[in-house]
Amino acid sequence: MLFLYTLIKVALKQIILVIDDDKEIRQLLKAILTEAGYDVRTAISGEDGLASVRAARPDLILADIEMPGLDGYGFTERLRADELLSKLPLILVTAHNKVKDIAKGLRLGADDHVAKPFDSRELISRIKLQLDPAR
Repeated sequence: MLFLYTLIKVALKQIILVIDDDKEIRQLLKAILTEAGYDVRTAISGEDGLASVRAARPDLILADIEMPGLDGYGFTERLRADELLSKLPLILVTAHNKVKDIAKGLRLGADDHVAKPFDSRELISRIKLQLDPAR
């Protein structure tokens, strides 16, 4: 019975896609989110992130802004332009923390913004808020 419960619990884990070109940040976020009970997938660029979203639709996306190729702003625009993906929660996790940067991300369709360096408790709280079905 415990085995069945474990299988169901694993099957119900929410999937979070982390998009960041910095390997250390990806590993840190994966460790924090895995510890919090999420199934974590990673991507190293905006292009890779879009492919990952289309292949295995996550429940939420965390994306950096500054990445080579398709940056976080471009990723946000492309995600929001896709009718099938446009409603996925997206949090920008970035060192771009000036008011103009935050406003631009939100204007393009991000649901939230978390400043690097981040506090893991704040990040998890913001993720839970975005994943709350009552919203």
